[in-house]
Amino acid sequence: MSAALSSCTRRAQPPTDQPTSGAHATLQRSDAAVALDASRDSGPTLCDERRPCFNAALSQLGLDTTEARFEERPARVARLRAFAMDRDEVSAREYGRCVIAGVCEPPTCERRASDGGLSDATARDLADASVTESDEPVSCVRWSDARSYCEFVGGRLPTEAEWERAAAGALPAHRRFPWGEDSDGGFVDRTPEGVRALGGGVAEWVADVGAFYQVPAAPTARDAGGDGAFVDASAELDAAPDPIDREIGNASALEAMDASMAIVDDPHGPRTGAWRVIRGAHRDAPLARWTTTARTFRRPDDARPWLGFRCAYSHR
Repeated sequence: MSAALSSCTRRAQPPTDQPTSGAHATLQRSDAAVALDASRDSGPTLCDERRPCFNAALSQLGLDTTEARFEERPARVARLRAFAMDRDEVSAREYGRCVIAGVCEPPTCERRASDGGLSDATARDLADASVTESDEPVSCVRWSDARSYCEFVGGRLPTEAEWERAAAGALPAHRRFPWGEDSDGGFVDRTPEGVRALGGGVAEWVADVGAFYQVPAAPTARDAGGDGAFVDASAELDAAPDPIDREIGNASALEAMDASMAIVDDPHGPRTGAWRVIRGAHRDAPLARWTTTARTFRRPDDARPWLGFRCAYSHR
């Protein structure tokens, strides 16, 4: 595994001034895309204050407790490479740049309070934010357009394993809620690393094809649903001492594992399927669903006023 994948360090945000060569030149490349190019020129770092980085680590995916829903089980341990993730959900203003550039389709869906349990006021606010210059999270966006936006800014949709790593932490931690264990009030919907609204902003598209978790065939096997690109890239991982093991530095993460849990490398879910995974809850969902393991499935064209996304970044 290359050094670029083994760790992330913070740096100051680079300048984003650009020459203008046409009416939409400044709209065709976002601040995130410029930051990504600068990071490639100067080193492996992808982080700034708007994009926390997560080092390579072991992280629990799913839950095996008696209160876990069927789609959250069985739990396994994911070995994840380093990545960065947006601190905030993509806003309507940010998404609008992609629409003006002709890369993304405008948000569109019915405004109805009955959809997803939203109140009339929330449904109206989210739908309005999706079609105006607003800093509210964009919604009413199809999975393919969420993916297109992330590619437009030099990123990608996160895998659900990465999403849960950001929300729940790395082993030996696995928080029940993004902010911790307490749900009795007084909490702020922000992780210790500074990622915001993973619990109850809008629910979020992730990259994975929707499916129930499967128990891997062997404890250390590559995830059977992983994509071919990662399997090919794993040759470098197998040929050298593993930076993940070096970063852990002690046995605390492994000791926190249930002995029955399998370890899967960078899981991506099935290769094909009719559904896509949605992670997290939305602001009007019951607090009990604001957990780090909450997941559901939707058709990729199923845009909804409570459904948005954020992007991840890496040097893969």
